[in-house]
Amino acid sequence: MMSVNELRAAAERVIQQVREYDSAGVAMLWEHKAKAVAEAYLAEHPADDGDGLSVEWMQAVGFVQSGGGWWRLGEGTNSMALDYHDNTEVGDVFRLPSGSYTPGINVQTRGQLRRLCAALGVPLKEGK
Repeated sequence: MMSVNELRAAAERVIQQVREYDSAGVAMLWEHKAKAVAEAYLAEHPADDGDGLSVEWMQAVGFVQSGGGWWRLGEGTNSMALDYHDNTEVGDVFRLPSGSYTPGINVQTRGQLRRLCAALGVPLKEGK
C-alpha cells in the first residue's frame, strides 16, 4: 500500500506530465481526466496529512484542552470530545451532545483526524 507521501508525489507527477503534454498540444481526454482526479486528491489531502498530531496543531484547528487528556471541538450538536493520549494519538471519541462513545480509535495523523471529524460532521477551523 502506498503511503500518503507516495500518493501525493504520484498525483503531482500526473499533473505535471499533463501540463507538459498540454504545452506540446498532445494531451488526450483521458489524461485530462486523470489530472482532474489528481487535483481532487491533492485538494482533499493537504501536504501535512501524514504528519503526526501535535498540541499546537490541535489548538490551531479549534480543539480546546478540557483536562485529563480530553480535548473538545465545536459547540452544540456539532461537537465532539476526544482523548489525546500522551500528545501522540487519539484513542477514545465522544460525539456530543448525544454522548455516543467510540473507544479504541487509533488516530495518529492529521489526515486521519480530519477524516474522523468530517465523518462526524464536526468541522475543523482550518483555512479560516
